[in-house]
Amino acid sequence: MARSPLAGRLLLLSGESGSGKTHCAKAVREWIRAAGGSVKFIRRVNHVESLSCVFWHWPALLDTLKNGGWDVVEDMMETPCLIIDELGGGHDPSAVGTDKLCQILSRRERRWTLVTTNIVQSAWEEKFDRRVASRFFRNSTHVDLSDVPDFSLHAA
Repeated sequence: MARSPLAGRLLLLSGESGSGKTHCAKAVREWIRAAGGSVKFIRRVNHVESLSCVFWHWPALLDTLKNGGWDVVEDMMETPCLIIDELGGGHDPSAVGTDKLCQILSRRERRWTLVTTNIVQSAWEEKFDRRVASRFFRNSTHVDLSDVPDFSLHAA
C-alpha cells in the first residue's frame, strides 16, 4: 500500500468469531495512522494526498445509512484505504446496505479495501446478492480463516 497507493486491491478476511479478523483490520488502521502521513501521492493534477483510511463497523454503517447519512458513502468511495469490519453483521431487510456496498465496491475496484466477515464464501451470493459476491472476486485476495480457533476461548 505504501509503495503503490494508487494500485489497490480488495483484501477479504473471512472466518469464525475470534479468529483475529477485527484485530488485523484495526492493526492496518493504526499502521496507516502512524505511517500514512509520510506516504504522498497524486491522484489528480495539483492535488497531493497522504495515505489515510476510513474504518467502518458494518452494523454501525447500516444504522447510519438507514438514518439518511448518505454523505459517508462518498467518503468511503474516495478514501485511499477503506476498511469495513464485520460485513454481514446487522439487520438489513430493505437491502439499502447491500445496494450501497455494491456501488462502493464497484468504485473501489482498484483502491485499497479491507473487508472482514463471518460469512463463508459459499454463502456470499445468498447473504449479499450476486452483484456483491461477484465484486468480491475482482482484483482481490481472500484469506480464509475458518480453521483458526477462537483466540478468546483458547487463550487460557
